[in-house]
Amino acid sequence: MAHLTDSYALVSVPSAIRFIHVMGSEVMSPSKIVCIGWNYRSHVRELESELPKEPTVFLKPPSCLIGDGEGIVIPAGVTNVQHEVELALIFGRRCKNVSEEDALLCISEVAVFNDVSARDMQTAARKAGNTWDLSKGMDTFGPMSDPVPVGSVGDLQDLELTLTVNGEVRQRGNTCDMIFTVPELISYVTSFMTMEPGDILITGTPEGVSEIRPGDVVRAEIEGVGVVTNPVVSGARPCRRHAVQAHPYYARASWKVIMTVVEIRIELKKGVADPEGKNTRKTLESLGFEGITDVRTVKLFEVESELPADEAKAQAEEMCRKLLANPVIQNFRVSVR
Repeated sequence: MAHLTDSYALVSVPSAIRFIHVMGSEVMSPSKIVCIGWNYRSHVRELESELPKEPTVFLKPPSCLIGDGEGIVIPAGVTNVQHEVELALIFGRRCKNVSEEDALLCISEVAVFNDVSARDMQTAARKAGNTWDLSKGMDTFGPMSDPVPVGSVGDLQDLELTLTVNGEVRQRGNTCDMIFTVPELISYVTSFMTMEPGDILITGTPEGVSEIRPGDVVRAEIEGVGVVTNPVVSGARPCRRHAVQAHPYYARASWKVIMTVVEIRIELKKGVADPEGKNTRKTLESLGFEGITDVRTVKLFEVESELPADEAKAQAEEMCRKLLANPVIQNFRVSVR
């Protein structure tokens, strides 16, 4: 991992160094919802299972998301659908290989999440050695409250979770009962996969999961975080063209993504003996460029910047001025689009 400055982490990808900034232009949707199973001691006890030695990770598709007041739809033939109240973490930046010490810097908001699950289908899949994707990923099986800034919430390891069905308390727990803490989960997940801005990590559920049926009203709450309430209905959910943007949070104007693409064109001096480009490559790598495989008379790099266009261009020009100290480099040109 290389760095331009202490505040910009560079992710090496073919022929580019990429940054992401949450501001600007096209409507954002989460690329994934990463889920943790069996992360509360009380829940493991009620399932009569052994404590996991490492987090159990699975995914839900973004198309499962719904907001407060929308119906949880149980498709025909699906039995024993259950609720699971969970703390959801919303990523505010691209994160990869994050340490536990820096983990909370990745999180911009938190929310209440109900990991609705078709338990009979999930149990059958487990026995057959299959994945949980279908039992966990059906449309409307991801109710989430409106996220709030993580800084407005207290200690993430001391939050009360409550879920009621028709006013009756079914789940009550505290995040202090987590087997793997929030920083541990973030560090573990990002060691295997890159989390993008807007991605969601849900952190497990306490004991008390139970069946919900059409006609029920499910209310999930976490103190200081929020509430999400949803009726349960039967039938088919109408097809929505932009299902991944159905949750109001992801349609909000303040949550949009812009990426300024910076082109850096490097000219090498004619007649300079650097046929294999070793000297030029060394200089570029010293500035933070990675994955350089060849050097031509004119070398073009594309950078996706976390900054608006004018600031991104100024930063790239300042960085590239150092290139002129290399005797094989004639000039450089920076443009943005």
